[in-house]
Amino acid sequence: MFKNHTKDFWQMIRSRKRQALYIAVVSILLAADLSIGAALNRQPSNERHWKTEHDRLASVEFDGEQVIVKGVRNFTYDESGAIKDAKYETRIYDLTQLQGLWFGVQPFLSDILGHSFLSFEFENDVFLVLSVEARQEVGEAYSVLGGMMAEFELIYVWADERDVIGVRSHILDLDVHLYEINAPLPDIRSYLIRQLMRTNDLIVNPDFYHTLTQNCTTSLFEMSNVPALTRYFDYRVLFPGYAHRLLHELEAIDTSVSAEAAYENARVNNQSANINDASFSTSIRNLR
Repeated sequence: MFKNHTKDFWQMIRSRKRQALYIAVVSILLAADLSIGAALNRQPSNERHWKTEHDRLASVEFDGEQVIVKGVRNFTYDESGAIKDAKYETRIYDLTQLQGLWFGVQPFLSDILGHSFLSFEFENDVFLVLSVEARQEVGEAYSVLGGMMAEFELIYVWADERDVIGVRSHILDLDVHLYEINAPLPDIRSYLIRQLMRTNDLIVNPDFYHTLTQNCTTSLFEMSNVPALTRYFDYRVLFPGYAHRLLHELEAIDTSVSAEAAYENARVNNQSANINDASFSTSIRNLR
């Protein structure tokens, strides 16, 4: 028993050391970033020559329990991942049919970093993805340093799952994980509404993407009232490849298995369905 307590103690110490190191590194980088930002004095704008995938901002209208989302991205891609058909759609979602929330991650850089996104689930296997991204101009490429030097604006991409998930899992054969979030439906509903309102706000008040404080993951956590997504200042938010451990610790995902088993169970099955199948969303989750 004493040995187990000793092991738990040292795990706690190591965890606190990682957290302290994370806070120190972020503080130093933010201090340097403030100096760079002040020197550049660049203002965010929606009026630039954007890449095709970031050309259009989504907008939202509320009509009672219905949400009208204009500019839902539903692109198709060729076998190399290049855009084949840039299609935006207007879609209507009924808030009374909201059923759940999924947290997605595409890990990279030895599974340390990653791109995070959300997918809101409605009745009849309808899903709406939110992917917060660094809005890039023609000729630009994403960089960590550029994201700290006000090089990119912030864009909220609302999309079909075939677009955000399918291009990664089925066309580019990348690792994608989808976790069903344990949260009360009223919390998910109010969280969705806040993100939709933030989408409209970015139309009139453009903002900068920031590698540390306003990226694909922190933008999802900082506005959340969903208990599972309120741990904003945690190194596993900055490094989404570890997000499954945080979600497991918060009991936001299946805790009947270990965090690593949950990670494997959440892996998108890219052999179960063609990207064009009507059952794409349920098939990749092995729900049917």
